[in-house]
Amino acid sequence: MKIEEFVGYYNLAKDKKAECEKRVRTDKYVPFLTKIAECDNIVKVTMEYTNEETQVSSFVQNTPGRFLLLNMKLISLYTDIELEMSDGLQLAESYDKLNKCGALDMLIACLPIHEFKEFSTLLQMCVDDYLTNNRELTSYMDKKMDGLVQMALAAQETETKEE
Repeated sequence: MKIEEFVGYYNLAKDKKAECEKRVRTDKYVPFLTKIAECDNIVKVTMEYTNEETQVSSFVQNTPGRFLLLNMKLISLYTDIELEMSDGLQLAESYDKLNKCGALDMLIACLPIHEFKEFSTLLQMCVDDYLTNNRELTSYMDKKMDGLVQMALAAQETETKEE
């Protein structure tokens, strides 16, 4: 169902909660690895910036973007409402449409609580892992050492071929 169609039904519904419950697949279970992949994607999109010219990645923090993606990913995974997840502007507009009429909070409240908690916890774990693996000094040094080892091995291999 398109978002505009849902908002129309929601606005006309006398029982807003019942309208949301019709849309939420409460028996839906999203597999663990799918949740991890979705959380990793949210982290990558909201914590990493790649310069297109140099192809160099750098760290950014976009917590509002993470909040938006978390909410809309939950709507996408657990309801029959169709969202365009690849277009950030369109996604924000969809969020606004749902939030303006009060449907967003109602939809989130209708989700299976254990699924909501697990997804939120996994997202925080993925954020923590990203910070540990990419921002702490020891991981930075490990990556630099690995790069030096790779360069030394390549140089050694070149020397061996020249002899």
